Amino acid sequence: MKKGVTSSADGAGNGLWTTTEIITKNTGQLTITSGGGAIYYNKSLGKVDTYDNAPTIDPEWPGTNLDFQLDFQTAVDFAGLWGELPSPINTRAERLENSEDQLVLGIKDQSFGTSTRESGRDVRVLAANLLRTHPTELLLDFTGVTMISSSYADELVAKLYIDDTLENVRNRLNVTGANATIELVIADAIRSRAKP
Repeated sequence: MKKGVTSSADGAGNGLWTTTEIITKNTGQLTITSGGGAIYYNKSLGKVDTYDNAPTIDPEWPGTNLDFQLDFQTAVDFAGLWGELPSPINTRAERLENSEDQLVLGIKDQSFGTSTRESGRDVRVLAANLLRTHPTELLLDFTGVTMISSSYADELVAKLYIDDTLENVRNRLNVTGANATIELVIADAIRSRAKP
């Protein structure tokens, strides 16, 4: 599983090396099964095991199967993985930047309605990912939204506001473009969620 061993002239073939490197940095595990043979790799346990008689779904068409598990609580430094190449530009986040280098998440554009907890959760996941990957301020822009439910406000804004895994979230998360009613619903959700 060395880099470039199976590379073709067009630069393909580093997928297995990349997968193994990510698993190694992440302390995950990998099993490769081909025909009746298999290899199991787990760096955190210090194990590399091989098997000669692994079961196959169809002996006539055994194929090759890669099964890997990652620990999503363990970050991987992708820039270091590829020899300190600069990280690619996040064009999605770049499109959300305003002239003051704030990220602006338009609720009307991003949310499939503003009345259910599920729709609030979907936007919260996006907002949390932006807050984790960008040190800038994130504005939740409610321009064009006339009303939200208490459940939506709780799921999106209040849960973000109290999320202690997000660095300095109370200073970096702000609401803009909200009418007075939406501001009251959000304030009530935060107050209820923040109670001891």
